[in-house]
Amino acid sequence: AILAGSYGVRPLRGTRWITVAGARDPQPDRDGIAAMRRTAAWLEEQGAAVIERIEDPKEGHGALQRNVANAQRVLELFVRGQAPE
Repeated sequence: AILAGSYGVRPLRGTRWITVAGARDPQPDRDGIAAMRRTAAWLEEQGAAVIERIEDPKEGHGALQRNVANAQRVLELFVRGQAPE
């Protein structure tokens, strides 16, 4: 729908994103690190900014919630006023 223009021209332009993925995701082609890298590239092609890319080599799906250090990185972005709006 985004590519078809259902939400207007480049609706992601100016938005900010954080991607998070674990290397041990059970579906790496869909949700793992390589998949999140593809997602980040696509977002940037659409005019979005990926402000943080968290890639956790020890976690799987749920790397943001399961590793407090990853969650802390995201919270610090909010504290510094850099998180997505």
